[in-house]
Amino acid sequence: FLLHPEMDGEEDFFIEVPQMVKQCSLCGKCAEVCEFNAIWVGKEVHVLEKLCHGCGSCIHFCPEAALEVRKRKAGVVRSGKRGKMRFIQGVLTVSEALSPPLIRHINKNYAREPFIIDCPPGNSCPFVNSITPADFVILVTEPTPFGLEDLKGAVEVVKDLGKNFGVVINRATLGDERIRQKMKERFPVLMEIPFDRRIAESYAKGENLLPEMMGDELRKLLEAVR
Repeated sequence: FLLHPEMDGEEDFFIEVPQMVKQCSLCGKCAEVCEFNAIWVGKEVHVLEKLCHGCGSCIHFCPEAALEVRKRKAGVVRSGKRGKMRFIQGVLTVSEALSPPLIRHINKNYAREPFIIDCPPGNSCPFVNSITPADFVILVTEPTPFGLEDLKGAVEVVKDLGKNFGVVINRATLGDERIRQKMKERFPVLMEIPFDRRIAESYAKGENLLPEMMGDELRKLLEAVR
């Protein structure tokens, strides 16, 4: 990590999945209400635990009360600190594919004001769950055709959620100048980071040169977010 926190704690993370506790009538209601196709009903009920988001709809709507909650370990939450800064990291167990339940768990139980969430790329479920509690969203992009299209999708999601946002253009001097200008015309660009070999080398070493090289720009970015 660029923050180099001292890790001082670790807790198991569990996801709640359904299990059969009594005879089922095979009515199929549980499969009908599951938005994630984690249950299917044939001659018996099959629960696909790795697809289950732990929402509990199947248990709530089962007319026979044939299902109950079982906790399954799906990862760990690690904590640490650097100076006055607290650091929280969620780590899924190998083979686990779903990060939204872990993201929601961290947002609910560990997030304290003020806090910064490092989001995954794209605009899928992990991104949506990450920015849900946010007051302000910083979208990082690059001046390339793919970067522009990805940015437009992310901006649409952010606007749908009613979030204030700004854009940081990374490697701003390396991509397509026309796309860079288009981004500045269409979106609130708060900062541009030039392509610089020193930044890339320091990042590869786990170091962070940005405060030293672009301190004034970072302070302006902070003021814009405030």
